[in-house]
Amino acid sequence: MSKKNARTRAIMRLYEVVLARGEPKWAELFARIELAGYYAVCFWDNYEASVALLREATLSEHPPEAEKATYATIQLNLVRWQESKDPEACLKQIERVKDLAARGVVPFGQQPLDMLELAKADCLINLGRIEEARRHLADVYARVQSGALDRSLRGAFAHFYYTDIAPGVEGYIENTLRHKRDAKPITRDQYEN
Repeated sequence: MSKKNARTRAIMRLYEVVLARGEPKWAELFARIELAGYYAVCFWDNYEASVALLREATLSEHPPEAEKATYATIQLNLVRWQESKDPEACLKQIERVKDLAARGVVPFGQQPLDMLELAKADCLINLGRIEEARRHLADVYARVQSGALDRSLRGAFAHFYYTDIAPGVEGYIENTLRHKRDAKPITRDQYEN
């Protein structure tokens, strides 16, 4: 075992202690984030356990701002993690995040909320619901162009992995489909070496 791996494992054991102790709550939530990432990467096929660890996160009765912000991060991580592996669950999580934001339960910045629109489109594409994704993206694109959505989303319609794709809604869809088709998952051996 390398020194780096031994150090990482020792840190993760500390997070496991914090998680088991459950307090302070913000630290327990932060430990969930770190452990979920560690389990997903180091134990490779442990996606379900990592997502379950995040889904089990709860807020205390009167959470301070640090706890709310950490909980918000967990909710956004669930969107990101489920987008390609479980797009149906991701669509439900997007609605959950929007509901939490609308009710003011936890603080979400405007840019992460606006990015949910692209996550929704990606989920629809991953589910093969291309026409629905196309309609959704056309609305998002119009809102980005008008300034109603965060301007950082403009790049999503113009800067693609494949340089031969024209900007816009169709380009977004083509880029997503081609990337999904051409992507080769990294193997555990490649990751470790």
